[in-house]
Amino acid sequence: MNLKNVSSELFQQLIDLGEQLDKDHFTERLDLIMGASVGQHFRHIVEFYDCLKKGCESGKVSYDKRAHDKILEEEWDEMNAKLRELTGWVQGLEENSPLTLEAAYPLSNMGTCEIPSNLDRELVYNIEHAVHHMAIIKIAVMNRCPAVVLAPHFGVAQSTVVYRDSVS
Repeated sequence: MNLKNVSSELFQQLIDLGEQLDKDHFTERLDLIMGASVGQHFRHIVEFYDCLKKGCESGKVSYDKRAHDKILEEEWDEMNAKLRELTGWVQGLEENSPLTLEAAYPLSNMGTCEIPSNLDRELVYNIEHAVHHMAIIKIAVMNRCPAVVLAPHFGVAQSTVVYRDSVS
């Protein structure tokens, strides 16, 4: 499976989940996940991919320069449209290309640094980042909405799936 398909599969898992949640379950801030909402975790995932999309246009990716768009975390229709847009974008990617990752570490007095990277590496990062946040979403949903049906490997790293299959 290629990186585009993995990303698209994760987006589809998020769409499938979001379509099962009512507005309160999407927006409610939960102590269980440090006062965040499921919608905030959805937004965080899509904004990282959106940063990569913008970086592909400019050649420089910065995950520090996210929009923190409240509409995405509060309105399912907007989030659904964004997930579908990103699916189309990911599927339209043609080849690996060089990128520069820009990271800011002002609290360590390091300022901003630039690291050579490429599209494939950043897609891998976004996949792993999405799975991490999907695991948090899974904790919230399983505790708050036990009737919701999640994909079998929702929020589980590919390497964990392979490992579990090998020992069972």
